[in-house]
Amino acid sequence: MKKAFVTILGLAACLVACNKAEKVAPAALDPNRPVQFTVSNIYTLDTKADAIANGKAVAIYAGSPINADNVSATVTMEAGATSGTLAPTVTNSLLWGVGQTTEATKFLAVYPYESTRPLVGETEDAKYIEYSITDAASVEYADKFLAAAASQAPGTGETPAKVALAFKHPFAKLVYNINNTSDDFVSKLEISGIRRTGNLMFTTGEVTTTGEANGTDALVELNANGENSFMTVVMPETTAVNPVVKVTMVSGATYTFQLAAATALAAGKVYTASIAISGSHGTTESNRTVLGTFTVTDWQNVDSGSLTEDTESSVAASKWWYLEGNIDTVDGTTDGNWSKHIPFKCVGPVTWQVDFYYAGTADNATNGFKIRYAADAADWSESYGMSTGNIWVINVDDVKAEGAEGDPYLVHDLTSDNGTNIAMSAHGKFRIKFYTDTHNFHIYKLD
Repeated sequence: MKKAFVTILGLAACLVACNKAEKVAPAALDPNRPVQFTVSNIYTLDTKADAIANGKAVAIYAGSPINADNVSATVTMEAGATSGTLAPTVTNSLLWGVGQTTEATKFLAVYPYESTRPLVGETEDAKYIEYSITDAASVEYADKFLAAAASQAPGTGETPAKVALAFKHPFAKLVYNINNTSDDFVSKLEISGIRRTGNLMFTTGEVTTTGEANGTDALVELNANGENSFMTVVMPETTAVNPVVKVTMVSGATYTFQLAAATALAAGKVYTASIAISGSHGTTESNRTVLGTFTVTDWQNVDSGSLTEDTESSVAASKWWYLEGNIDTVDGTTDGNWSKHIPFKCVGPVTWQVDFYYAGTADNATNGFKIRYAADAADWSESYGMSTGNIWVINVDDVKAEGAEGDPYLVHDLTSDNGTNIAMSAHGKFRIKFYTDTHNFHIYKLD
């Protein structure tokens, strides 16, 4: 009986000890260990228009055994730091698997965060995010787009290993800078031979390009990138390609460029072409000399190439804006010959400018000047003058220098039915800015 009682006591002690052991579960079996991330290159990608910073949201995708899709995580970092951490916006929304210690989980991080960006695909290694660049707004978005892929096992202990992320640009960027010293204004740049759809792969964070390159019948207009600069974002190309760039001037003249040799477009790199457009508009034609070079700037540097002109596709404008009358160039003669005509320089989408010396008088209708749109000196089909009176005289004392205090003199109601001549009350050097959308102009003193 005594032996049986001791056995019962021993069993009870064992049960108490076992219960205590169950209350202190090994960390490896704790289902509440959250996944945390470190980011090593938050501020090293200088070309982002919207740098990742404290408080910004990043999308996290996690593979087996976590199996989480598009979880919002928030950047935490100190001011001025170059690295920081990421933590899910909702506490415990990303948890390591129960009992997971040595099994690695694959992660994909995407910035900027977008709630409606799902993973597609049957198996984990084949999953991807579909991506398409469709318009100017999505080009700006793609310019900021970053991705980072990682694989990590949590290890043992109450504090699991953090997932280290290094973001990168998965696309390629093309920039075209125009050095325009011609008398025409660049209206737009368009490009063909590029692809703008691809799949961002879950396991690598890299893009597999899809679809066909666009042709000359489906040109993509580049985004403005500052004064005389244009850009677009494209899918990377492992096979060498040769995009064609079409430059259209306000006058209607067009120029086509492409590389002397095709080149691959690597992800994370910016390819910058510098195009020089030079030449003055002649009195009867508008041909120009166009030169081009191709260089590369960062994201990361790659080998440079050369840019050449396809001269056969250059199209001269059929008509040009002229100032015609008793005028001369500001540094020319002052013979007062009505037959002088000076071409305008296009300085904006609807703004044309010319500097001239007024050599006429103000006493009769045979003096003065008009503005005309013509293919040659004999073409007067579109001649702009004042709509009333025999001659309209501008008082030189009323004309101010450009930028002077007060409004410059504004001439209204120029008409294209030849109209009447415009004259100055005295000789001098002047500048006219003519606005082709309203057929008005400002006139300024040059001396």
